[in-house]
This record gives sequence, structure tokens and C-alpha cells, in this order.
Amino acid sequence: MKFNLLTIAILLAGLTHLSGQGVSINEDGSSPDASALLDVSGTDKGVLIPRLTTAQMGAIATPATGLLVYNTDSASVFYYDGGWNRVANTYKIGFGSDYAHFEEDGTLFFEGEATVFNDLMIPGLSTVRNLNPPSLSTFLNGTLVYSFADEGSNSNEEQVYFTVQVAHMWKEGSTLYPHVHFAPATSGTGTIRWGLEYTWANVNATFPATTTIYAEASASGTAHQHQVIGFSTDLTPDANQDEISSMLVCRLFRDSSVDTYTGDVLFLQFDIHMEMNSEGSREPWIK
Repeated sequence: MKFNLLTIAILLAGLTHLSGQGVSINEDGSSPDASALLDVSGTDKGVLIPRLTTAQMGAIATPATGLLVYNTDSASVFYYDGGWNRVANTYKIGFGSDYAHFEEDGTLFFEGEATVFNDLMIPGLSTVRNLNPPSLSTFLNGTLVYSFADEGSNSNEEQVYFTVQVAHMWKEGSTLYPHVHFAPATSGTGTIRWGLEYTWANVNATFPATTTIYAEASASGTAHQHQVIGFSTDLTPDANQDEISSMLVCRLFRDSSVDTYTGDVLFLQFDIHMEMNSEGSREPWIK
């Protein structure tokens, strides 16, 4: 061991320079920078850190905060800070199956748990009224919203109509989560039941027969309190509904033959939570 240490010291004698508590490793004998404990410089060589597999990296006992390794499985540099964090490789940010990455053309995609959600929003007053329409009623002071009355039967349930186009940022084929924002008009209690009738098709696909799903919520007991409720069935696309720019044609109604809240329900907005795996599409018409 003494011989090995002496040999190493001799080999490094022309490459290292000690100054105070700083150490420099170079080929010109320059002193270390005053701000550095270790200053490595050169024009034709780099610093090589330990190269480990994921299993070997995970087997390090009590890694120090700031420890650096190169992971040979993912071709990435990692640092430890209570857990292993990828610094970055050429295109990926993240670890394992959950990461963001840039395609070679610069398009940003999200994979695994790195995907995010956004809303497809249909404001209440942008919907269309026709048969058995809700009333346009005062919300607070000078503001107006649609007010769905308790009509008591399916033959005259109040309803609005709208269409939704699925955006280019959608993770094609993933589930859509419809929900409705509303407020009770009175301090009464009881069950409020919304119905959504819809048909959904890709571009160039034929619209199928409509499907109806329902959402039930308890009136809060406080007038004008903002409430939101998701529908009992989420929208899982089939092969004719799984592409960007697919369209939903919808009817939203108050199923007052079933709900037990006797006051008016103030309709604020219809939304669909949509999973995103990109900022948009690479091409104008396809993902």
C-alpha cells in the first residue's frame, strides 16, 4: 500500500498544485481558483465519475447529499438529494418510466406519471338553448347565468346543447373526465342530478348512437356556493374516438325527475379533464 501511494504521488507530482486548502489538477502548474477546493482544468481531457448500473447505484449504502454517478443503464448523470435525481441526458428529464423528453425535432412529450391534465371548457353562457331551455337569471347583482328549474319529469327537463373538440395536446386514447360546475340558488338541501347525453367520433368516423351518463351531488345548503361534480362514468374512447380533433356533440340536462333539490340550479360551466402528453401536435392534422 505504501508503494502504491508513493507511486501515485510521483505520477501526480507534475499535475497537481496545492494552495492553502485548495487542490488543482492540470498540466500547466496553475494554482487552484480561490473559490474551489478542487480545480480540475485541461484542454484535451475531462473528469470521469464512477459509472454504475441502476442496481449498483441503488446499492450504495447511505449516499451523501450531492453524490454524483453516471448511470450506464439510462446513459445519464444522477445526483443524490434524499433520493436519486437525473441531471439530464441528451433528451430526457426524469427517471424510470416517468419523464419528459424532447424529440429530435424539438417536440416536448411527457411519459408515464409525467403527463399533466388540463380542461376542455364550455362556459355555461356559450351553450345553446332550444327545447325546454333554462332561464337566464340573475346570479349576483348584475351578473347572469342559466338557471335550471326543478321541472319534476323527463318530458320537460331543462337542457342546453354544445360541441367539444378534443385538443391536439391530448394523450390520444386516454380517458376523458367530464364534470359540471354549478351553484344552488337557495339554501335548501337535496340531491341534484345532471345528465349528459353525447356522441363522439374521430374525423372521418361515423358518429354512433348517443350515450347518457349522470352526475349526482348534494346541494350544499348554502345559496350561490360554487360546487363541482364528476359524472359516474368517464369517457374511455374506442378506436373511432381516440384521435386529436375528435368531436363530442352533447346535451346537458337537469334530471329533475330523480333529483330531490326543489330550488333552481345555476349552471356555471361544463368541463372535461383531459390528460396531456405534449404541448400540441407535431403536424397540423395528426399527433
